[in-house]
Amino acid sequence: MADKHLLWESPETDDAVEAVCNGDIEKVANCIYNKFEKVLNLPEVASIKRIMLEAGALNAGMSGSGPTVFGIFKDKGMAEAAPAPWRNTVTRCLCAVRSQRAVRLWISACIKMEKTVHTQTEMFERTVFLMKSLRKPLFSKKKTYLSVLEKSLLLGLLLSFLLTMTGFSGQCEAIENQVFRFHVLANSDSQEDQALKLKVRDRVLEYSEGLFQNAQTREEAEALAAAHLQELCQAAQDEVYRQGYDYPVKAEITSMFFDTREYETVTLPAGCYDALRITIGEAEGHNWWCVMFPPMCLPAAEESQELNDVLSESQMEVVENGDKYQVKFFAVELFEKVKNWFQDR
Repeated sequence: MADKHLLWESPETDDAVEAVCNGDIEKVANCIYNKFEKVLNLPEVASIKRIMLEAGALNAGMSGSGPTVFGIFKDKGMAEAAPAPWRNTVTRCLCAVRSQRAVRLWISACIKMEKTVHTQTEMFERTVFLMKSLRKPLFSKKKTYLSVLEKSLLLGLLLSFLLTMTGFSGQCEAIENQVFRFHVLANSDSQEDQALKLKVRDRVLEYSEGLFQNAQTREEAEALAAAHLQELCQAAQDEVYRQGYDYPVKAEITSMFFDTREYETVTLPAGCYDALRITIGEAEGHNWWCVMFPPMCLPAAEESQELNDVLSESQMEVVENGDKYQVKFFAVELFEKVKNWFQDR
């Protein structure tokens, strides 16, 4: 005897249950087709029924408890081939039967219908019921048909992610507040201007080597840079002249937005960082950046205060495991870009 739950989680009529138990194919078709017509608009009914019939189904219908389409086939080969028209439909959800309950499986917005299930009575031995959810896309402007359970699961997943991101975002903000960055912007992207940018970089780093050696915090490093800003600018300008160019150079301490960036084995999250910014000429070329404090890009960096002397253990876990936190880094970067965009309005 077939388990009634294979077709209905909550059968609405005794006739429907009796038809399943007795293996009455035509009666099952008539029962579920009634539900099929009630739940869907007529154009959808006609379209899906046509596809099922063209695939060789005796009839098509829908479960009494939800939008699951059934194609009733006597030939198992035809039944297994029938899902092909929907296989690449990304706004549908896969529905499969496990044990005695219909278990809905939905993953983001993906989803391919590939599985079939059949009852176990002698008469239904070669009859396969194709199951396919007709729920609307999760974020469609049209009315959606997500169940209360699915909405609750979705909300729970969203809240869990937000709670996780709250802690991660706090770690990223703490990293921003303890790092002082160095940024050099070339006059243009020509080969000559890019080479000049690197020469200016080397000259400023050489001058800075002794300047930041005793700094213990970002604030101290930033204060030293501000106090010696004119000398830093002059060092950059002298290098430009020495290389045979007359581009003007500008130096400033500023707070600026950086995307998520990798520096050797370290990944710094996106956000607004305080930085020493050197611009050369029109400043329309690609930039070069590094971390001025802790002095990771200075010639004597290995003898200076290292990053793990400044950041906490949990913060070091973040910056040293970029691959592990790719999704979270992306989420933080997206949030920071939106925030930065509004702040610039």
